[in-house]
Amino acid sequence: MQIPEPIYKPESLVINPAELVTIARYDQMLEAGIVKGLLMSAEIPVQLADVHIGNTYGVVSQMFGGIRLQVPQQYVAEAQQLLEDYAAGRLAVEETQPIANEEINQPPEPMPALWHPDWAAVNGIILSPVFPMLLHYFNWRSLNNARQAGLALRWLVVSLTILLGIPTYSFLVTGNAQTSKSLVVLAWWVLLLIWYFSHGRAQAVLMQKWIYPKKLMGLAMLMGAVCLIGLNMGAKLVSTHLLTLPMRISWVVKEMSVATQGNEKIRQMAVSQTGTTLQLTTELTADFDQFDPEEFETLRASNTKDFCASAFNTLIEQGMTLEINYVNLAKQPLGVIQISAKDCAEFH
Repeated sequence: MQIPEPIYKPESLVINPAELVTIARYDQMLEAGIVKGLLMSAEIPVQLADVHIGNTYGVVSQMFGGIRLQVPQQYVAEAQQLLEDYAAGRLAVEETQPIANEEINQPPEPMPALWHPDWAAVNGIILSPVFPMLLHYFNWRSLNNARQAGLALRWLVVSLTILLGIPTYSFLVTGNAQTSKSLVVLAWWVLLLIWYFSHGRAQAVLMQKWIYPKKLMGLAMLMGAVCLIGLNMGAKLVSTHLLTLPMRISWVVKEMSVATQGNEKIRQMAVSQTGTTLQLTTELTADFDQFDPEEFETLRASNTKDFCASAFNTLIEQGMTLEINYVNLAKQPLGVIQISAKDCAEFH
């Protein structure tokens, strides 16, 4: 099939907005403009909608609906056929290189082994959206579809940046680990859903009629689990070794709110920080002026045992001092217990 000679008749290209139908979406203005010119050369009325989305969001504009290619209802079948011919490389273009066969509508020969696209998407619920995006990318590569492989790779890079960047920024600004975890979960689900319905499902629809050798999904899941474990260990290494001790203590302070204790001896506890010292001010329910020395030593030993065996031990071993200030109901000081790495070493 040859592209018809460009014949531009303005009266034939008049468009009634009420009759327009969206037949394709694009994430780049360059590609959308080429296809628009192709349809216009065939005297098909056409217009591009939401061009500003492509100009603003670039390669991720599909997440927001993309640039819409629209034609009147009576031209839909003709326009879709022309687009299929263009995508399949069946159009000869003068003075240019032949269009590559990037869109595969028929199963290739020989058929390569592929990951099941829908099972990959389902496992993304557990192993993050990056997992199915990576497998879909490998599938497109195996199918020699360079354009779709490029789109899959862009989705992969952008999603990984979002999943790592947003919670990291939140953690550094707020110091609240729970907020960061919540943002990860939110971004996880949003990215997975948007990616699947705007890009990933196309591969599943294409391959559902094919009979092809399937790669072992269990092996991919194992690799995905190893990557998640490695990512988690990396995050712990960053928080342990690359962040300053006062910064990590300040995050502990932010996460520990003032709380009323549900027992007969402690009324409430307040948390504060001075440098590398974490201070716990504990208000007792008993109204007395001082501890009995023997009772205070028993309390010191009990506190040391409890805190050195808790999650605080990591910070204590790295140089944090835990200071527990006991006060009575009148806020008068009763005694101070300090727990350092030396105390924990003696306890162990």
